Amino acid sequence: MSHLTFLYLIQLIFFLKGSILYASPPVSGHRIAELVTAEQAMYEGRLPEAGTLLSQTGSAKISRAAALWRSVLSARLLHDQGNPTAALSALNALEPGLRNRSEYAEVWAESYLEKARILRSLFWFDAFNRMNDSAGMVIRHYKLPDHLKSRYHLNRVIYLSMVLLHFKAGPDLDSMNTLLSSAPADERFLYKPALALSVRINQARNLDRTQISLIRDSLWSTIDLPEPHEGAYDRIALWRSVANMYLDELFKENLTDQERSALGNRSLRCFDRALNIQANHYPGSVADRVTLLDL
Repeated sequence: MSHLTFLYLIQLIFFLKGSILYASPPVSGHRIAELVTAEQAMYEGRLPEAGTLLSQTGSAKISRAAALWRSVLSARLLHDQGNPTAALSALNALEPGLRNRSEYAEVWAESYLEKARILRSLFWFDAFNRMNDSAGMVIRHYKLPDHLKSRYHLNRVIYLSMVLLHFKAGPDLDSMNTLLSSAPADERFLYKPALALSVRINQARNLDRTQISLIRDSLWSTIDLPEPHEGAYDRIALWRSVANMYLDELFKENLTDQERSALGNRSLRCFDRALNIQANHYPGSVADRVTLLDL
């Protein structure tokens, strides 16, 4: 009996040890100030500045976690400069050093999310979804920060819309919106707010157009204002979503020629707004009104 009790205690100790490890999020300390600045510069479309910052940290003495994060950001820069295949190769090369390493869990999840973004831009939709699911497993297992959870749910909504399963996206959309609404102001850019808004618009196009019309028209009211720097990459997708909503209106019955012309002109101006952002911030990426990528 005592022998069985001893074995039970040993099992209990290992179980509690495993539970403690599972419940304690790893702290990698990879987001050093210089890399955070580079990440924000990339988000705002200031690619030369981001490249300079990454180069400067390359010669500095930084931790292993920060060096891995720098490599992920360098791959993101390659993608933003119009070279997704090179970016994907760079991330694949990093994979062995990240997989199942709790001390690098955040960087591991970021790497998967960046791979997912690249696969989406290449229109490999199923691969995009599988990679995002892999990111989700890492995020859940290591209880990683909310901005990573929010981006996972955002990707889920994008994928479900891509495969015409809009009606299944509600829970992910709610989770994304909840996390974004409580995001600290100085970290809000990490949640991809412009892309999140474009996802909401696309979702409403397929389910309930009435709730999004005010948002669409509010964005249209800013068409002649200077484009904000924040979220340049994702604002391309946002203006493309608004353009598509105006295109949708052209198929309504009983419209006058004047109304159709006005809607068509609005759509073209929104597409051109997206193209101007792309030309200003991402000169290496080529597109026109017909081939404009949903970046």
